[in-house]
Amino acid sequence: MYKLLMDTAYGVCFVHDKGLFKTLGKQFTDKIMKMSLVRTLKRERGQPQEFPIAGKVYIIHEGLVFLSYINEGGKKVILDVLTTGSIFGDLDFSKEKNYPNESLFIEPFQEAKVCEINKDNFEEILKDNPEFTLQLLSSFSNKLVSLEQRLGTLVFSDVEARLVAQIITLGKEHGEDTEVKTKLNIKITHEKLAEMVGAARETVSEAMSNLRKKGVVSNDANGAIILHKDKVEDVF
Repeated sequence: MYKLLMDTAYGVCFVHDKGLFKTLGKQFTDKIMKMSLVRTLKRERGQPQEFPIAGKVYIIHEGLVFLSYINEGGKKVILDVLTTGSIFGDLDFSKEKNYPNESLFIEPFQEAKVCEINKDNFEEILKDNPEFTLQLLSSFSNKLVSLEQRLGTLVFSDVEARLVAQIITLGKEHGEDTEVKTKLNIKITHEKLAEMVGAARETVSEAMSNLRKKGVVSNDANGAIILHKDKVEDVF
């Protein structure tokens, strides 16, 4: 386990000029800077850092992180791997739902910085930037489709199939994905894969061993996972 040491200080949150934020002009980028609280997370022994949802919007300012939640059984489930420019938090602007006791959790790969913005302030930015708002909606729509596909895989597939689907998903966002193979550019432990596919670590380790024997996955000299798509039909 890892401890997240969190240094919190009011300061400037620089929103990277990439991804969704390309549509933001300097005027509104400055608004985000002035409205933000910057948190620095470091990976050490302990637990992932809790981020309350109610009334807060968070932007990954720098770094690569795991986003997770704790289910009713008290088990941690990884929702996604987020990178610079990613957004999460209370994004229901209909005012119909409140999240008084709900939280998400962040664990960085190494070190990460997260910007915290009051929901009302973020809503003001959305109203002033219709182009940015439309791109944000499009991004959320794509993410929703991805999550629905993942849910279907989790419900109806065995562990090997779930692992293959998860590796392909990670490869599209954090690796090299071609018609022939998918290679991850990030190192994922069996423990993290287990938290992503809803299985025990021991079960995932056995499934990964089976996938290697079948030639579905392998590792390069640096330990990166490579999935060979011509062998995937043997799993599903």
